[in-house]
Amino acid sequence: MFKWGLLDNIENALSFIKKHTNTEYVITGKPRREEIHDYPESALREAVINAVCHRDYFTEEVPVSVEVFEDRVQIRNPGGLPKGYDPKRFGTESIPRNLLIASMLHRVDYIEKAGTGISRIKEAIKNHKRKVKLKIEYGDNSLFYRITFKKVGLAKTNKRLVEKQKKHKEAYNKDKLLFKINESEFQSIFGVNINEFRSIFGVNILNTAWLIYKNHDITAQEIAEKLSITKRSAENYFSKLKTAQYIKRIGSDKTGHWKIIKKK
Repeated sequence: MFKWGLLDNIENALSFIKKHTNTEYVITGKPRREEIHDYPESALREAVINAVCHRDYFTEEVPVSVEVFEDRVQIRNPGGLPKGYDPKRFGTESIPRNLLIASMLHRVDYIEKAGTGISRIKEAIKNHKRKVKLKIEYGDNSLFYRITFKKVGLAKTNKRLVEKQKKHKEAYNKDKLLFKINESEFQSIFGVNINEFRSIFGVNILNTAWLIYKNHDITAQEIAEKLSITKRSAENYFSKLKTAQYIKRIGSDKTGHWKIIKKK
């Protein structure tokens, strides 16, 4: 369960999906390899944002949920269609349940044109290089809304990719550090106990801090690749560490480097 702000929760949910699904790397002869994901990333992003934006926040005991299975990804939020809304009109117009949240997401460019989210999801699936089936459900009496992205032809999936997915899930246990971190060295460098740091910031930011210590020139893109997160999440981790005064940028974004600030 993610307990940060709305934007952080969106990015963390997308990072969670990316960690637990496959990415195939195709060598095309071009300078950069091609990445083919199990599901279209833009569609998943739209679905997560919709869930956060349109959930029923009066039902506090039921949060937005993101579940990853071997053959599908399900995103569910409490609060289905608005009362009296004709299901036939669903996906053709926007009736936001939370106007302030919708306005905020629009201002920070998480939402584009209102009422186009479902059509963009369908278009992304149509153009994706893997076959994905979309299923949208909404419960009786507006109890819930669920969107499912399901792989088509899983039985024919390359066995090597399936095995890679299983190992990927094990490697990214939510409580497991991705790197061997010397506790005394960490405290000597950052001036804080590693367990205290972890309890405040979480594992991903702890991993980020250690990577910065090991490479003062590291970029957000490199952090994203090493932690299997989005670049936006990596930039957010940098921001949190700067705000907490654990790191400082020396020089410009392009030619500068990071400096560790030891707590006294």
